[in-house]
Order: sequence, then structure tokens, then C-alpha cells
Amino acid sequence: MIVIRPYTAQDSAQLSQAVNQVCADTPWMATRSFVPTNAWFHAMKMDDCVCHRLLVGEAKGKVIGWCRSFPVECEASSSRVDLGIGLLAPYRNQGNGTELILRSLEWAEAAGFHAVNLTVSPQNEIAVHVFEKCGFKTLKIYDNKMLMSICLS
Repeated sequence: MIVIRPYTAQDSAQLSQAVNQVCADTPWMATRSFVPTNAWFHAMKMDDCVCHRLLVGEAKGKVIGWCRSFPVECEASSSRVDLGIGLLAPYRNQGNGTELILRSLEWAEAAGFHAVNLTVSPQNEIAVHVFEKCGFKTLKIYDNKMLMSICLS
């Protein structure tokens, strides 16, 4: 297993490397390299901000994955967050992704969010299975993407 902890600014270079590697290795990622959005820039600079959660997975002192929960940008006072996750290949299929997701869901519920959304490629059957195992339901499929969501209490 890996150590799962909140991101700190000291993780920036290693996190960027991990995201780049996952993007390059994973055919269903939207980009082949890390292209940070405004939400990513905010999360990486403001690691103590309560509006988002960025967790990292660490093994032997190295960042090997992440799970991010960012508020839905199109809503002024959003009650939903978008989740995104990635793990380096050697750390997949060992329960690490499930644990990252569950910890992110705990944070979202405690922070008062009512739902967590994510988008995944339907061809990424392993990820779809993990998301379903964590309670996500498919809302719709469009443009070769699957929108999934979970309602929190």
C-alpha cells in the first residue's frame, strides 16, 4: 500500500512528473502531458485552501498518484465537486485508487458538498469498475465520455 496524504507545495515537481507520466502512459487521458487548468494552479499554490482537496499517494518518498476534488467552476456557490485521479502503472490494481477516492469522498461530504462528479472513458473498464465500487452511477455517455456521479448525504 501507499501513504495517502494532502498535497503540499513541496510536492509540486513530483506531482507534475506523475501527472505527465500518467498522461503519456494512458491512452484515454485527455492530454499527453500535464496542462494545468486554473483550478489546478489554485490547488497547487494554495495547498491549505478549504475549497478543494488534492491528495497525493506516496511510496518510498515519491509521489506516485493523486486524487483531486475541485469545485464545479461554472457554479458560483457549487454544491458539487469534480473528481480526477491518476496512479502510476505499478501502483494500479492494488486498492490504492479506491482508497484515494474514498478519502476524497469523505472530505467532500465533510466539506458540505452534495455530489461528486467525474468523467471517464467507457473503454477504461477497470476505472469504471472502481468508480462503481465506490458508489458512482453513470448519468450519461457522450462524445466517448462517461459522466458519473455520486450523491453524498
